[in-house]
Amino acid sequence: MPAIRQLSNSEEHWIRNAFPEITPHDVAKYLSVHVHTAIRILVRLGLITAPSQKYQQGRSTLAGNTQRSCIVCKTPKTMNKNQFICSRCRCKQRERGLL
Repeated sequence: MPAIRQLSNSEEHWIRNAFPEITPHDVAKYLSVHVHTAIRILVRLGLITAPSQKYQQGRSTLAGNTQRSCIVCKTPKTMNKNQFICSRCRCKQRERGLL
């Protein structure tokens, strides 16, 4: 399963401020992602209701977060139910080409 695209505060702020006037295609161009990824981001932010089930968040992702230690850096963090590597370590791994 691909990694979830994490938005920076400025990206989220831009999307929320410009949302009624922009389309998922505009969001995709701004974030340099595929249109389907942009639709998933808009659904995750609660700005649109997608017409298809494939964009909906699964029941397991809505189940909540849990407190656990990252298996790479060993620091305790709040992570999604099925996440075992913190976002910081995951980004480092992605930059090194390990993912």
